Amino acid sequence: MENLATEALSGLQQHNVPIETKLSRLTTLKQEIKHRHCPDVAIPKVFHVVRLALATPHVVDAGFSILGHITKRLMIQDHHNALHSNTLKLFPVLLERLGDPKVRLQQRAVAALADFYTVNDASRKDLELFVRDTALPNKNPRTKRSALQWTATAATEKGMLFRSFVPNLVGCLEDSDGEVRQTAQSTIIRIFQDSSTKSKQDLQKVMAEKGVRKSIESYVLTELGVSINARTAPSVDQQAMSTSHSRVDLHAEAPLSTQTKIAEAPPPEIQPMSVAEQEAAQLTPVYIESARDLEDTFREMHPWFDGKEAESNWLKREKSIEKLRRITKGNAPHEYTTIFLTSIKALLDGILKTVNSLRTTVCTIGCHLVQDLARVCGPGLDNMVEILLQNLIKLCGNTKKISASKSNDTVNAIMAHASYHVRLLQHIQSASSDKNVQPRTYACGWLKTILAKHGHSRSAIEHSGGIDLIEKTVKNGLNDSNPTVRENMRPIYWTFAKIWGDRSET
Repeated sequence: MENLATEALSGLQQHNVPIETKLSRLTTLKQEIKHRHCPDVAIPKVFHVVRLALATPHVVDAGFSILGHITKRLMIQDHHNALHSNTLKLFPVLLERLGDPKVRLQQRAVAALADFYTVNDASRKDLELFVRDTALPNKNPRTKRSALQWTATAATEKGMLFRSFVPNLVGCLEDSDGEVRQTAQSTIIRIFQDSSTKSKQDLQKVMAEKGVRKSIESYVLTELGVSINARTAPSVDQQAMSTSHSRVDLHAEAPLSTQTKIAEAPPPEIQPMSVAEQEAAQLTPVYIESARDLEDTFREMHPWFDGKEAESNWLKREKSIEKLRRITKGNAPHEYTTIFLTSIKALLDGILKTVNSLRTTVCTIGCHLVQDLARVCGPGLDNMVEILLQNLIKLCGNTKKISASKSNDTVNAIMAHASYHVRLLQHIQSASSDKNVQPRTYACGWLKTILAKHGHSRSAIEHSGGIDLIEKTVKNGLNDSNPTVRENMRPIYWTFAKIWGDRSET
């Protein structure tokens, strides 16, 4: 192993060595670490290789791969002190990767630092100091966002005591970068969600001391269930973080006599971040090393989805779906697209079993996976949309409010990211005449999404017969016996009128 590390090191240090040769040597070293004992004398040299690889373009991913395997190897060999002393030397280059323009490399740096947290007490202490005092106050917004994600993971999954982080976290609520502010909000809400009332009150004091704007403070405290004396209108950042059920449509509030003016100049709508998106932002991604690795991962999951859900398999199903969400956040959908989508389709029956589960937690995580897939894969999911919508729209009529709400969010995500097809409008029109009021209410939101995304493609909708389906859906909503459905459909009518004015008059 020492000789392989020497060869890899030599290749990285020489600029005239081809990239293919460098990658080949790094891959050989990785395989050696993966399958064999690492001698003490080789440890410093391996970490030297990792340090150079992480700083060298085109081989950064290989460097992260070796780092993951050497970390696992030394943990197995109980070389905790050696692992700690050598990982300290990686902090400067990992700081650069936390702020890398490529999201994939940011996420790999966060995952690597999360692995270091379990090495020993000294490693935990040094890592906390590094993130708190160096990464969080960094000038690079990407570095701050990555540090916030690591903090959320360490606090909720690794048991980190985060009290000393609070001033820096609160400081990020007033950062000049909007995405940093959003990430800080979701991080604080996540780590304080299960904290004591005293801790939440202390957070409120820190926000007051730091001069956090009232709108942001109000949003965070409301999400944490802390009573506040006064609230102001939510800021743009809050609107971006609020969930879809809390939206108020300005069109719906206006009287009919003023609707025409509103339709002529609608204000730009800020799309809120769904609960699934907030959770996905905090998930630690799983990176796949090869196509075979991806196939093996899916193959291992299949047995847990055979037959009906039972006490013996429901937890395994839940964990498998959670892993799929992490894989979806990693490199597999982009680097192994065909195999990933084929594997998802092969497992689709199992995924739908979780979506239709009577256990609310299993149903929820199943819906969140489908939302993740819709956002990441987009049109790649087109050949699965029909079976997904059949199951999800049926679930929208469920008497369990949480299951129905999650299904609605999932249908909306599919409508927003899948390619246009007249079958989408057929499903919406059918739901608008359902005997249950929930699907009829949700159909208004789905139609709104379709018009927002595909309304500019008038010819595609008209030539497929979609205009008639939209007209029927709007009429169903405006004439519905339920006042909520009628109220929700009114702003949709004005959007429809703006695009097809001649049809709206009928």
